[in-house]
Amino acid sequence: MASPPDLVFFNGDSLSHLESDQQILDKLLAPAGRLFADRVPLLLVRGNHETRGRNARRLGDHLALPDHRYYYAFDHGPVRFLVLDCGEDKEDEHWAYSGLTAFDEYRAAQAEWLKAELRSRAFGDARFRVLVAHMPFFGNDGTNVRGYGPSDCRVRWGALLNEAGLDLHIAGHTHRTNWVPPAPGANRFPVVVGGSPARGNSTMIRVDVDAARLAITVTRDDGIIVATHEVPARTAPVGAGR
Repeated sequence: MASPPDLVFFNGDSLSHLESDQQILDKLLAPAGRLFADRVPLLLVRGNHETRGRNARRLGDHLALPDHRYYYAFDHGPVRFLVLDCGEDKEDEHWAYSGLTAFDEYRAAQAEWLKAELRSRAFGDARFRVLVAHMPFFGNDGTNVRGYGPSDCRVRWGALLNEAGLDLHIAGHTHRTNWVPPAPGANRFPVVVGGSPARGNSTMIRVDVDAARLAITVTRDDGIIVATHEVPARTAPVGAGR
């Protein structure tokens, strides 16, 4: 039996529309508390659906967010985790928003924060660097990343993460589990994508870490393991000791 996890991420779209505080509590936080979050830390990564609904701006009131932001970095063992907030997958000018969103500007602000983080000693000295962000912005035939949001994330963040030596991006959004290996001229790091919320297709991505590797196991909701992958440690961490 696998050991209990040290921490758990909900990687976006845990709720479809946020309409009330009670919904956030009853449909998300209370069930997580009963299942595990009373003893294992829960980190909620915002997906595009959590930006929707009349209570979307109240979600942060229920979370302990570093500096009150949905993007941040932290160390856990040999891993430096980056959490980025991809925002909406539609353009700011989309008819549904009536000019009330500014996710282009928001992603640009995260790019400036990311530049500083990637220059930090904590990032440079980390044995592994793992990004958790809802939308995959590099893909292949199995993962469609042609929408506006993923494209803007790729433009603003992709080159920075490639140059910095990211080891893994854990993503969701597409409702179809997949493994996107590094590809010449595109992503220098792999992307593991989770499945859909539909019963029989939902997945849990588990990452076990030791000095030599990241061991990734993708398990369906019926307990069947559908994929395993490994990411070996870099022989010399890029930027160590900056």
